[in-house]
Amino acid sequence: MIDVGGLTLLLGEAYRETFVTGTASAAGGKHIEEICRVTPIDHAASRPAVAEALAVDRLIRLTETIDCPLYFVHISTPEVVEATKATRAKGIKIWIETCPQYLYLTEEALNEYGAYAKCNPALRDKAHVEKMWDYIEDGTIDTVGSDYAPYTVEKEKMRTMAKDIAKVFDGWKLNGVIDKVILRGEVVYEDAR
Repeated sequence: MIDVGGLTLLLGEAYRETFVTGTASAAGGKHIEEICRVTPIDHAASRPAVAEALAVDRLIRLTETIDCPLYFVHISTPEVVEATKATRAKGIKIWIETCPQYLYLTEEALNEYGAYAKCNPALRDKAHVEKMWDYIEDGTIDTVGSDYAPYTVEKEKMRTMAKDIAKVFDGWKLNGVIDKVILRGEVVYEDAR
């Protein structure tokens, strides 16, 4: 998730393709199910750190061009933090948030806990996790937050029982159109403009 003061609307699909579905994977952009890699650890493999770095790089370049502040949430890779540090050095306003899972869990949690450890971006290896702590300690990462959505034990069991990690609950798909976006009290998007 990235909040760019309304730019998410313009970049939504490009962001989703690179960052959420992980088309930068070794699968050459094929969906994880097409290549029969559907175990919990395959979730991490289908969403490599490079996909996150590419998406963030794209947005950093855009914000440098249009001079708008940028707030990254759920950052899981040290490469992204380094890129934002370099951007801050140029005087661009940019903030970084990470989540507890990227500080305490590695991708091995997918082997141990299965779908209970599925999150997006995916969990990273031990080296990534350890390096993220360096940025917490030096203040480069501005906030640690969560969009935790609690479930009862019964509902959690139901949503994690699929053997195919790609079929485990990932949210609801909704149809519709965005009617209006208001940012800090000002209408920034209305009537498809």
